[in-house]
Amino acid sequence: MTTLELLPNRPLQVGDLTGVEALPNAARAHLDPFLVLHHATSAIAAGTDPLRAGVGPHPHTGFAPVSLIYQGGVHHRDSAGNSSIVRAGGTQWMAAGRGIQHSERPPADLARDGGVMELIQLWINSPLRHKVDPPAYFAIEAKDMAQVPAPEGVELHLVGGRFEGVVGPITPQSELVVLRASLKAGAKWSARFERSWRVVIYPLDEGLSVNGDRVPGQHILTGQSDGEPIHLSAEASVRVLVLAGQPLNEPIISYGPFVAGSDMQLRDAFRDYQAGKFGEVVEA
Repeated sequence: MTTLELLPNRPLQVGDLTGVEALPNAARAHLDPFLVLHHATSAIAAGTDPLRAGVGPHPHTGFAPVSLIYQGGVHHRDSAGNSSIVRAGGTQWMAAGRGIQHSERPPADLARDGGVMELIQLWINSPLRHKVDPPAYFAIEAKDMAQVPAPEGVELHLVGGRFEGVVGPITPQSELVVLRASLKAGAKWSARFERSWRVVIYPLDEGLSVNGDRVPGQHILTGQSDGEPIHLSAEASVRVLVLAGQPLNEPIISYGPFVAGSDMQLRDAFRDYQAGKFGEVVEA
């Protein structure tokens, strides 16, 4: 049976988003190929200026920042000219490549009427050969997720990769799986992943048990798959993000939102950003 380790988390605040930073944490700097997992919510007051809420323009390079939206919606704008709103149940996936800037704001109607914005921000490392690719952005609505057959009381929506013969709408830059799962009270599900793959299980809510052990909500459970099933069961309705991927086993040199494979590559990214090569985000 795959040995799984429970990791600590710590408080998070990014702009007006608050929540938990599950990765990195006091135990691990990353879980190759997964670099960051932030779970955040923001209570948007009615009448809020949407351009003063959420997260303003900021740069990325060398990895894929992925936003999984659970409540409300997110208006993504980037320096490549993309502008799209994805609502609850959807996902925004951006391969930052050699450099891009973007912002993540509440949609105008959410800011006008008020409500809650809840999302997970996941950073997935790009293989060295893809770190200088042109940036790319994909908006996946809830209806466009690939549904994976599951036992009664379980819903599985595949965002990226291939799982149990189902192909997700996103083809990642490396071998990995991103699954949005929900289990009703009393439901059970067993998942099997490739041997040696890194497995990450993150329950957004309380009530999940894995291999018979209760997992506190908003904490990562992780290990290296031995190819045998991992058993999940729910005492209460619970949302779960399940990740699995082949470790890249490549150097990771990072500074804030810049991820490179060498000091020289990191310096080049900074020079490109300072020279304006990442472009500008137009939010008007």
